[in-house]
Amino acid sequence: MPTPDLTVHLQPPDGWVPIPQEPDDEGTVLLALAPGEWSEELGLRPSIVVGLGAPTEGSIRSVATETAATFVALGGHRVVSWDLWTDEDGRRLLVTYPAGDALVCATTWLRLEGARPLSVTATVDADRYLRVMPLINAAVDTLQVDSSDTRDTTEDGDA
Repeated sequence: MPTPDLTVHLQPPDGWVPIPQEPDDEGTVLLALAPGEWSEELGLRPSIVVGLGAPTEGSIRSVATETAATFVALGGHRVVSWDLWTDEDGRRLLVTYPAGDALVCATTWLRLEGARPLSVTATVDADRYLRVMPLINAAVDTLQVDSSDTRDTTEDGDA
């Protein structure tokens, strides 16, 4: 899949590093971040993934509706909240689902970049949610997307 003409800037939480991520069939992963130090005994590793979906003619409202419907169709997933992200041009969805012994909380921020849906999805288990989400929210607040002909990767988590 061709590399999108976007550069994503996101200041990760302290100690978080880029993690390798393969593009999926429906979009391109622009950036994936997680804590650098993590052992399996700690359970689910929190993460932030920035993705770019396939072109759409739909509005942000229809993109958010499709996203929520996809979660619900997976079974076991519950949409806990659905609200605006910053303004009318963005949406934020909070979904929970069981994974083994953990309850996973996945927050997805959505907006359109041109005709493509841009998503930022943070995943963390419910046990760490209140401690980790302030760090993730602060990182998402730094998100900047620039249209360009090339992508640049830097050490602070930019892609």
